[in-house]
Amino acid sequence: MEQSMVINGLSETLLEARPESITDQSWLKMQQKAKAMIILMLTIPVRRALPDRMKSETTVAAMLKLLSAKYESRSMLRQVFLKRKLEACRYAEGENMHTYLTEIATNIAELSRIGVSVSVDEHYQRILLGLPPSYDAVVATLEGSTERKISDLEARLLLEEQKRKDSASQVLTVSTRTKTMSTRKKVFCEHCKKIGHKMDRCWVLHQNKRKKVQNRVLW
Repeated sequence: MEQSMVINGLSETLLEARPESITDQSWLKMQQKAKAMIILMLTIPVRRALPDRMKSETTVAAMLKLLSAKYESRSMLRQVFLKRKLEACRYAEGENMHTYLTEIATNIAELSRIGVSVSVDEHYQRILLGLPPSYDAVVATLEGSTERKISDLEARLLLEEQKRKDSASQVLTVSTRTKTMSTRKKVFCEHCKKIGHKMDRCWVLHQNKRKKVQNRVLW
């Protein structure tokens, strides 16, 4: 706001008192114009929330002091909140990696909007710090990278997540097959004394069922 006053030739209005070179009438007009500019630069919700005391201030300097006291403290609290939220980001086994990466990127973008910059290195480290111990080997490899790009890091982690899902799926398939075979081995026929079927499916006992199946195959 102070820069706008300078650009529009109203830098004197930032002073606490009227310079002797400016008449009372000119000073009043300059103050009115500067205050109107400040109010127009504020968002509509902020304008509506302005207390009467702030609107009635006779000097721009006093008005800016009140604005600063009112909103800079809120900005500081917002910074603390977003930084804590960023540090709390964690990826847990089984969760969606894309969601985790997006949460970090969103928090960093919000910090940027209120004037707090987060470097690429800090962003990179924040992602790695939130990974669980099972990713230690991956983290060790990534930390040794000389060229750090967030896009490359995200792609690597998404690929790792997919590999783990595929591996878990294969293990589950093998386990299911093993369980099925084990179950079949436990089935025992009391008639022919063989494993793999029960009496109601025994072809030795039920010759007619066997013939029907053979006829279907021949047909």
